[in-house]
This record gives sequence, structure tokens and C-alpha cells, in this order.
Amino acid sequence: MNKPVDVLIIGAGASGAAVAWSLAETKMHIVCLDQGGWMKQSEYPSTGRDWEAKFYGEWSTSPNIRGRPEDYPVNDDDSPIKVVNFNGVGGSTIMYTAHWPRLHPSDFKVKTLDGVADDWPIDYDVLTPFFEENDRMMGVSGLSGDPLSPLTHPPMPPQPLGLSGPLIAKAMNNLGWHWWPSDTTVATTDYEGRARCINLGHCTPACAQGAKASTDITYWPHAIRAGVELRTHCRVREITTNEDGMATGVVYYDKDGVEQFQAAEVVILACNGVGTPRLLLNSVSGKFPNGLANSSGLVGKNLMFHPYAQIYGFVKEPTDSNRAPPTCLWSKEFYDTDLSRGFVRGYGIQFGRGAGTVFEAVVSEQKGILPWGADHHRVFRRLNGHRMHVSSICEDLPEEHNRVTLDPVLKDSHGIPAPKIDYTISENSRKMMEHGLARGREILEAAGMPEGVVNFCPGAGASFGDAVVAHPKTRYIAFTGSREVGLHINKVAATQAPGQIWIKRTILEMGGKDAIIVDADADIDSAVEGVAQAAFGFQGQKCSACSRAIVDERVYDKFLEQLKARVEKIQIGDVAENAAMGAVINEGSMKTILEYIEQGKKDGRLLTGGERAPGEGYFIKPTVFADIPPKSKLEQQEIFGPVLAVIKARGFDHALEIANDTEFGLTGAVYTKSRDKIDRAIQEFHVGNLYINRKCTGAMVGAHPFGGFNMSGTDSKSGGPDYLYLFTQAKAVGEKMS
Repeated sequence: MNKPVDVLIIGAGASGAAVAWSLAETKMHIVCLDQGGWMKQSEYPSTGRDWEAKFYGEWSTSPNIRGRPEDYPVNDDDSPIKVVNFNGVGGSTIMYTAHWPRLHPSDFKVKTLDGVADDWPIDYDVLTPFFEENDRMMGVSGLSGDPLSPLTHPPMPPQPLGLSGPLIAKAMNNLGWHWWPSDTTVATTDYEGRARCINLGHCTPACAQGAKASTDITYWPHAIRAGVELRTHCRVREITTNEDGMATGVVYYDKDGVEQFQAAEVVILACNGVGTPRLLLNSVSGKFPNGLANSSGLVGKNLMFHPYAQIYGFVKEPTDSNRAPPTCLWSKEFYDTDLSRGFVRGYGIQFGRGAGTVFEAVVSEQKGILPWGADHHRVFRRLNGHRMHVSSICEDLPEEHNRVTLDPVLKDSHGIPAPKIDYTISENSRKMMEHGLARGREILEAAGMPEGVVNFCPGAGASFGDAVVAHPKTRYIAFTGSREVGLHINKVAATQAPGQIWIKRTILEMGGKDAIIVDADADIDSAVEGVAQAAFGFQGQKCSACSRAIVDERVYDKFLEQLKARVEKIQIGDVAENAAMGAVINEGSMKTILEYIEQGKKDGRLLTGGERAPGEGYFIKPTVFADIPPKSKLEQQEIFGPVLAVIKARGFDHALEIANDTEFGLTGAVYTKSRDKIDRAIQEFHVGNLYINRKCTGAMVGAHPFGGFNMSGTDSKSGGPDYLYLFTQAKAVGEKMS
């Protein structure tokens, strides 16, 4: 039994560390619980040459990608902005980029000044001494006197401008816009036991040198010396209350996974904007059925991110790349409201010096600006060390539909519900981002980026797509996606726009309901393997996946017996660890697939699967239904998931009839030893891609061009040299020779 304490703090990150240190002088018994542990700088990425590669895996900013035991998963499928957090002593100060802007006085009075949101109950001046003390504790580098920022007194000089800084400053001067050396928490001189930065690498994800301030090396040593107790690897499940509704302590799991109770007179939550509402909502009792502090129903609502709009370009002069802290200058030119811009409030501009070599290679290849082949190295030399980026960090406004709730399915390793994020970028924020990107383009061009290198086309998918398709100068549209969107594109493209002088052409690839026919004389072993691979490769989430197996009644039972055994051998798990089948793409997809599975249980006989698979993630067991009737929902509709319908056919004629009785016609396959039936399938099986005695997936570029019939698309065949001709106009020229 743990003895009661005076103050219990949950979370050892930025705010938890600061409050622990500030209360330490009271000599109360103070305990802090954190679900992570102490970090070892010797294990940080920048201790090795592969530091950039680790950013894409074990040191990703996303807990869902990192997957450390200390992390909890976050369902952010319904948010275009993903959560960046870190669980460990120091919290997200381990992960941040050391950018250190201070709030402005106007941020405290947005209701009074701009008629939005609410004013703070305190003003800027009340917090000024605390801002100053925090700057001293963390060790801020900067330059006092910024004309568009509150007065600050950084204890260290600003970051050197390096190669990139003068390029940015000159561009801003040419435009007549404000710029100033930015405040950072990177040491520029030896400070409080921290050596000045020697540029080991990017400040995100972590600083192996300790030049970047994080609370594990600033606040916590002082707090612990003053008597604060910090317990690591302790994950809090809920806050307990007494009959008067007052907090009495917490239930938590210790480092061995044993449930513990810690009583306290005062409980302080310091778990960030996602973890704090998660814990409050999970602290349900008879007195508080909707969670703690939630009589208003607003806990978790009005979630505000900082929409982050970034634009980059390449200049002729060399930039700093990753050879310095990434931020050195900022601009507050567009920080406050100017209604002529079309939105309220504003954004700060953060300038980036460049990017590392691995990042440049990976991102430029993904964007299609770094080719493979003979020109690869020449182009890379032009890109590497010449990148600059401009980021608009936008103010967000509170909206109730932007919220944190508890996920009904996803849980952490202790079974505690994970947070679910529902967030939509508001129209005000969207206009702000578009404004910031447009200004970013001007800045880059003023810094020497050639005109036309960046073409800025903002907009949501639906509105932007319609505008592009309907534009009179658009001649050709190539699309892959759903049937509904493809048909809409086809309809819009068929309408002549004012000023349009040509007929628009479309290439549409819109999915399928692909079938494999297994004839009575088929090689059953081969057919079972082909069906299993085609149905469950990529979790069935590909347009060519086999979702129907149409089997001759003479071999039906044998086929089902072997198929069941084969499917139940499929390993489900992390594909990074070579599992045969991974998770489906997101929660929405999982819910849709599970709804189809419930329908299948009504229409047919469940052979195997039929439920979620264990593990953290959207894993679904590979599912096979037998005896599915033709024309049923499971047999007709595209599911796009690991669900296979097996249909019994009276013979080959009946099998072809079932296979063709769908609005789709993308891929299909036939397993048979009969040459006559193969010839019939070639003539009568109405699909764009037909495979004989092999699975219906895996079209090889250059060998088997790909495209479907009916509602699967316009039958244009990609993957072959003739595909390129579809993007050209043919002209016949005749000349009389004398």
C-alpha cells in the first residue's frame, strides 16, 4: 500500500516538470507519475550516422509509428493533422524542434479584439514574470527588441544566421516584411551545465548533446534535489473521487504491470491536450458517469491544433541543410487580424534552413523531382543543400466538433481506451493557410527560387478536383478511385465549359468485384493457393483482389476444406516484421468491413475468421463465407477488405454466368485443364484482365497491361508502352513530293 501524498502530478513533461519544481520549496510530499522512463542521450538518433533513417521508424514523431512500450496509440484517422507527442521524462520537449515563440498580448483578448472564441480570465502582464522565469530555466537563445513581439530577455545570444539566414533576410527586406532572429532553446553558449550546440543533427527528434533544452535536463534535476519523487513507467488509468466528488488519488499500473492505488490530497493533470481529456473521460463513476469535470459535456471538445502550412523550394546558393539548428529566423508580419486578408487572427512564419541528405533523397524521389538513371546524381547535387522552406504556423479557433473522445475499440497495452481525434480544419484556418502558402511562395521567389518552380493550388479534394476537371484548359484526366467519384468526373468532363474547344478525354480505373472460377478438373492445390493469395494479399485492399470464388459443385467441398486450412495458416501482424497480412487502412474501413461480415453471417455459412484479430491496430481475421447466394450483397458489392465469398456453381456455364453478373469487370481468373474452357473464358469472361491457372492479382508492368470493363473503368490499359499514346494527340501529315 502506497502512503498518501500531499500532491500527485500525472505527467513529467513540460508542465508537469515545471509545477513539480515550483512546488518543491513548499516541502510537501510531492509525487509525479509518468508512463515513460528516463531517456538516455547515448541512445538518441544523432549519436549515429543513420539518425535521419530513424526518424521514419523508432524515432518518428507519431506514437502510432514509433510503437514504444511507453506509448499509447492515438486514433487520428479522422484528423488531417496528426498528433505529435512523446511519453517519457521530459515528454514532448524531447521531441520538439526548440522553436520558442511567446504568446502576444492580443492572444489573451481575441473576443474583445476580434469577436471570436473567448478572452482569457487573466492578461499577458500577469504571466510575464512566469514567462521570464521559464526562459531562464530552459535557457533561451535570442535577441531582445523584436518590434513585433513582446519584449523578452533571452539569457543567451541568438542562433548564427549561417548560409540560409542572409538569403531569407534579404528576401524579406526586398518584400518590406518583418523578420527577426527567432528565440530557440538551443544553447549558443555554455549554459547551466549544457554545452553550446555543435550541430550533431536536426533538433527533432532528440538532442544527444543536450544543447537543446528538455525538462528532463532543466527542471527535473532541480526538482528531484529539492525532494520531489518521480516514479517512472507508471501508467495512470483513472482518477478516483470520494462521496463529495473530490479527487482522492489515482489507480495506475506500475512498471511490472501491477495495479496500484496512490492516495493524494491534490491531483494535478499534466498530460497535454490529448492525454488529459483521455484520463478525465476514463475516470467514470456513479457520481460522474460522463467522466470528471464534465458536467458541461465539454471535456475533450474545442480541440485546437496549430495548422501548419509549409512550402519549400530550391535556390541556386547553398543553404545550411542539416548543419545547424533548423530555425534561425521568424516573422510576425501576419500575426494579428487584418480583415482584408479574409480571415481573423493570423500566423507566425518559421523559416527552415534546409534538410538532411537522406530526407532530401527520400522526399524528392517521392515527389518525382529526383529521377533514377543517368541523370540521378546530377539532379541530386542541384537539390541537396539548396532547399529552403517557409512554414506558416496558424492560430486555431475553438470549435466543439473538434474533439478528443475515447476510442470504442483501440486500447493501449494495459487495456485502457485510446484517444480518438475528430478534427476538421475550419474555413478560417484554411484561408489562413492558403494566405501563408501564397506569401511563402513570394518569399522563396524573392530568395532566388526560379519563377514557376512552385505552382500553388490550394483547396479541398472535392472542390479542387471539380475545378480542375471542369476547367476549359484541361484536356485529359487520369483517375484511380471509387466508382462514384469516377462517374462524377466522367459527367463533369463531358460538359463543355465556356471557352473549351476540345472534347476532354478520361482514363478511369474504378475498382472491381473480382472472381476466380475453379472448374471440376482444376488443380485444387494450385487453385486454393491462388485464391488465398489473391483474396488476402494486402488485406484484400486492392482493386484486383479476389472477393468471389466460384467453384464447381463437384469439387466444392474439397476446395472448402483445403481453403479453410490454408487461410487459417495466414499470419496476422506487423508487416514490417514480415507478417503475411497486416491491418486495414483505418478505423472507418474496419467498421465497414465488419458490417459486411455481419451481413455475411446472415446470408451464408462462416467458414473461418469473421472477427477482429488480436493486437493494437485495425486487424481483421481473413474471413471466408461459404454458400453465398448469387446476387446477394456480399456477392455483388466491392468490400475492399479481407472477406471472400465462395459460391457453388452447377458447372462451367453457370460459373461464367455468375462471374459476369456484376456491374464490375476488372480482373478474373480460371483454374481448369480444359483448353476448350480456357478458350471460352477468353471469349466470354467479361473482364479487362484475365488470368489462366494463376491468381487474379499481380499484373506485371510491361508484360500484362492493366484496366477493366464496365463500371471498373474505361478499359485503358496502363503498364504498357501503348498507354503513353493516350496522353498524346495523333496527327496525320501528308506531303506531295515533287
